[in-house]
Amino acid sequence: MTVALLDACVLYPPSLRDLLMRLAADEAYYPRWPSEIQSEWVRNVLANKPATSETQLERTRRLMEQVDPDCLVTGYEPHISTLLLPDPNDRHVLAAAIESDAAVIVTYNLSDFPDTALQAYAPTRHCPPVRDMSRRHLMIRVFSYNLSSSFVKSWSG
Repeated sequence: MTVALLDACVLYPPSLRDLLMRLAADEAYYPRWPSEIQSEWVRNVLANKPATSETQLERTRRLMEQVDPDCLVTGYEPHISTLLLPDPNDRHVLAAAIESDAAVIVTYNLSDFPDTALQAYAPTRHCPPVRDMSRRHLMIRVFSYNLSSSFVKSWSG
């Protein structure tokens, strides 16, 4: 099954976060992220959505970790200093992908992960569509490149 490193930007929107967790719960893929990514999206939600409480997000975090007990990536820090990316603040994402043997990084920030930087490490990057896509089309676009055709047909038909 595919291991996918989820960037903070795809965990920030509640509907996309919910979809990604439901797909993981259905064993469509194995989700991975380090605590640094978890902290990043939580911090941004708290800063941008004052009606959301820290208690609510702590509950969300616990539920996300129950979907896959192996979701938290650790031991990625030694990779960080060896990586070159356009934005040095994104090296932890690639480092966590490398440490978790992720086949894909799911992010909106494609320019921060150029193919030339990823080629040596194998992860590819996928960007969920921003607007006007149903859940099944989003899932197919993000995951179909690496899943069986029978699974994709069941969602597209």
